[in-house]
Amino acid sequence: MLKISGRDTGGEFALFEVPPGNSGPPLHVHHIENELFWVLEGELDVQVGSEVIRLTAGACAYAPKMIPHTWQPVGGHDVRFLSLAEPAGHLEEFIAELVRRRRDVPVDPAYMKSLFEKYEMEVVGPALPKRAR
Repeated sequence: MLKISGRDTGGEFALFEVPPGNSGPPLHVHHIENELFWVLEGELDVQVGSEVIRLTAGACAYAPKMIPHTWQPVGGHDVRFLSLAEPAGHLEEFIAELVRRRRDVPVDPAYMKSLFEKYEMEVVGPALPKRAR
């Protein structure tokens, strides 16, 4: 859910709240934006480069552009977290298109790969496995 749009910040950044129940994306690289993850409730594993960091409520992790990253809720439990994208634009449009598509049909890996590429991101590996607490 978009909390602060790029229109609100002159394109500087966008802030999203990722609702519970979402699984992480495949390992990917942003060519345009940096991303920050901040956990509000629950636990989240975040991979940045080759390092996997377990975040608990109040903790955050930074994923600079051009560095592979992904995330996954821990133990199959719900987690709420914020994602900040800087600059705004691409990630907002990517998420809006993905949400629209999911309403109509299931999303397959080929579609996801093409959607990432459309918004100047690149899939470079699988999603993080789901891990126990």
